[in-house]
Amino acid sequence: MKGETPVQEGLRKLPIRPVYMVSCEYDGKKNIISVGMFAYFSGQPTLVGVGIAPSRFSYGLIQKSKAYVVNVVDEKLIEAVKICGEYSARRG
Repeated sequence: MKGETPVQEGLRKLPIRPVYMVSCEYDGKKNIISVGMFAYFSGQPTLVGVGIAPSRFSYGLIQKSKAYVVNVVDEKLIEAVKICGEYSARRG
C-alpha cells in the first residue's frame, strides 16, 4: 500500500524514553551500546535484562564476561547515545 513504512523502519522511529546504555568489558576490550530493549524482572535479587543482537560486539563481551552495566541516560546526552549506537569498538 502507498505510504506504508516497513515494520523494522517504523520501530526505529519510535521515541524510546528513557534511553539505556549498556557498558561491558572482557579481556581488556570495552564497549558501550545504546539499547532499546530493557526489562526489570526482580528487586530481590536484582534481575534486569537487555536485548542485544548476537551480531553486536557487546553481545560477545557480555557472553564471555557474564556481566554488564546498565546506564540510564537523559536528553542531555542524546548525541553521545547516537554516537554509541553508530560506532563499534570492534572496528578499533
